[in-house]
Amino acid sequence: MVWKNIFVALIVSTFFLASGCSLVRHTIEHAPYSVIETKNAEEAESENIEVREYQRLLLVTAPMNPGSREDGAFRKLFAYISGENSEEKEISMTAPVFMDPAKTEQMSFVLPESFELSTAPSPRDAAVEVQELRNMKMAVIRFSGTLSEENISDN
Repeated sequence: MVWKNIFVALIVSTFFLASGCSLVRHTIEHAPYSVIETKNAEEAESENIEVREYQRLLLVTAPMNPGSREDGAFRKLFAYISGENSEEKEISMTAPVFMDPAKTEQMSFVLPESFELSTAPSPRDAAVEVQELRNMKMAVIRFSGTLSEENISDN
């Protein structure tokens, strides 16, 4: 299996809260993907690990502050989708939220499918960038609760 381009996708911060509510879950746009493989962790009751293939992802990405983990990046990305961009345009929250601790500790929000790289508003914050990825395979671990060292090690 090709693991070279695999990210660990974790749902973070407010998204954890929103995804727990079925009414909210159905109102959040999800990036389309195909499931290539599913597994369950040794102690998991259900299949909580998926290898997904995303044909196209338009991401807005920010570096995570090593001192506060996701907090700095989440705020920068949330500011971008809240209108802190070249068009002062509010953009819908989508799922999933990607975190890549192995690659310079960064967090990414997926932009809605209606955007293209050429039509996405430019970020006002120089630390935030918009990028397009194609044919990405990612390992996803689903779990309940908040993003904590304990949940990360347990899953």
